[in-house]
Amino acid sequence: MKKTIIAVLIAAALFASLAACANAPPPAEADVSASPATASSTASSPSPSPVAASVPPPVTAERESFTEDGKAVLYIGAFSSGSFEIEDAFAWLTTEAQTFNWAYKDYEARVIDYGDASASEAMYRLNAEILAGKMPDILVTQGMPVDKYISMDLLYDMSGWLNAEDFYTGPLEAMKTDGKLYEVSPAITVTSFYGLNKYLGDTGALTLDDIYAAWERFNDGSGDKAFISGLSNELVCLLLVSAYEDSFTDKGAATCDFTSPEFLKLLEFCKTLPANTPELNLKDTFGLDGSGVSPGTLQMPELHRAVAVRKETALLGIMATSRLWGYPYPTHYLVQVGMGTEDYHYIGYLGAKDTAASMYLEFPVAVSAKTENIKGAKTFVNDLWAMRFMMRGGSTRDLPLMPLKRSVIQEYENTMKKDRESMAKEDSKYENVLIFTLFNEPVPFYKTVDYKLFEEIIDGAGYRVRSPIAAYLPPLNKSQVYPDRFPEAPPAGSFVNPIIAEEIHSFFGGVQDAAHTAELIQSRYSVYLNEQMRG
Repeated sequence: MKKTIIAVLIAAALFASLAACANAPPPAEADVSASPATASSTASSPSPSPVAASVPPPVTAERESFTEDGKAVLYIGAFSSGSFEIEDAFAWLTTEAQTFNWAYKDYEARVIDYGDASASEAMYRLNAEILAGKMPDILVTQGMPVDKYISMDLLYDMSGWLNAEDFYTGPLEAMKTDGKLYEVSPAITVTSFYGLNKYLGDTGALTLDDIYAAWERFNDGSGDKAFISGLSNELVCLLLVSAYEDSFTDKGAATCDFTSPEFLKLLEFCKTLPANTPELNLKDTFGLDGSGVSPGTLQMPELHRAVAVRKETALLGIMATSRLWGYPYPTHYLVQVGMGTEDYHYIGYLGAKDTAASMYLEFPVAVSAKTENIKGAKTFVNDLWAMRFMMRGGSTRDLPLMPLKRSVIQEYENTMKKDRESMAKEDSKYENVLIFTLFNEPVPFYKTVDYKLFEEIIDGAGYRVRSPIAAYLPPLNKSQVYPDRFPEAPPAGSFVNPIIAEEIHSFFGGVQDAAHTAELIQSRYSVYLNEQMRG
C-alpha cells in the first residue's frame, strides 16, 4: 500500500510539472530554408536510400539538433505495434521518413519507435520523455492520449498551415478541437450506409426507433433476410452501440446511462436479428465471365453488398473508401451500378446527426508546441498532402487512400486519363474496349467517372470514429488478405469500447440477460469514465 501511495504521488508530481511547463507560447518559425529535390512527386520517383528507424533513446540521452553536415534533425515519435492501424501508420511513417530525407537537403527525419502501444511501459516511456523536455518534434498519434496532450497545451495549432478551402470541410472540421487544428491526417477513411427508400424513407438520419421500424417493414419472417449481408447479430449490435455510444454517455460530466430503457431495447432488438447470415459470394460473376469486366472489380465487396440490397436480401449496405485495395472507380459508383435503377439513398453513418458519413484518421500527426524545428515540422506535414503519399509508391491506377485535400482527387483523375491514353497507344485494343455492361448499366473501363456525388459524401463526413469499421467486416478483413502480417481478425474492442464489447459478447453467448449486461456495462463504464477524468 505504501509503495502504491508513493507511486501515485510521484506520478502526480510529474504530470503537475508537465502541466506547468506546457504553457509557453508556440515557437516562432525557425530561419531554416528547405530545398526540396527536383525529383518528380509521382510514384515513378527513384526509391530513396533506406533510413533505419532510431532505437528509442534513454530518457537521459541528449538529442542533437543538427547533424555533422549541418542538417536540422527532425524527431518523429510513434508506436510501432499494438493494433492494425498502428502497424500500418508506422509502416507509412518509415517510408515517408526515407522519402523526406532523400528529397530535402536541409533536414534529417529520425523516427523514434516507442514500441507496443498496448504495453504500459511504452506509454510510460513516451510520457517520461515528454516530462523530461524531450518530446519529439512530431508525433504520429495512433494510440496516444491526444486529448490529454491538448489539455496540457503540448501541441501546436496547425490551422495556419493550410487553406481550409483546399480541403474537404466535414473531415477537416471533425479534426479540430475548440476550433484549433492540433491533429491532422492527410488520408481518411469514410464510411456511409444506404438502403432502399421504401424501407428507410427518403430523407433524414435514422434514429434507433427508425431503424427498428425499417427492420420491421423489411423482415418478412422467412429467415432469409439480413440486416447487413454477412454480419451476425452480435456484430450488428456492436456497430449500433459504437455509433450510438454518445447517446448513453456524457464524457464531460463523467456519467453514463446504460441501464436506460433505450439501451435495453437496443440489446433486445439485436438479439432478434439473424445470428448468422449467408456470406457474400465474391466468386459470383453475375454472368459476366469473358465480358471484359475486370475480375478484381467483380470481387469488390461494395458491389456485392449493393446487389444484396437491390435484391432485398439485406436491409442496409455499406459504402466505404478502400484501405486495402485501389481501383479506378470511386466506391459510390460500384454501389450505383449494383443498385441499378432502384430508389435508394445514403443515410450517413448510423447514429450520426444530419446524415453525416463517418471519418477515420489514417495517419494522424501532431506537432510539439515546443519544437525548435517548427519549419522542418511544417515542411514534413505539408509533404503529406502529395498524391505520392496517397499512392504509397504503388501503381498509378491505384489510389488506396482517400485524400483530405480536394486537388489530389483531380490530380489522380488526370493521371488515370493519361494512363488510359498511354495504354491505348501501346495496344490498340484499349481504344475500343472502354465500357462494359453490368446489370444493363454502362460502366467506364479504365476511365474515371463523375466524382461529384462521391465528393459530396466525403465533404459531409463529419462524424469521427475510432476505427475504420468497414475494413474489418467480412468477407475481406485484413487477417484474410494478409494472413502473415495479421493472423487473426481484430477484436471487437477495436471499434467499440472494450468494456462494452466484452459484456455484449457474454450477452450473445447466453451467459447473461440484457438487464444484467446493462448493469455490468454501467458499473464498469462508470469506473472507466472516472479514471479518464482523473487522467
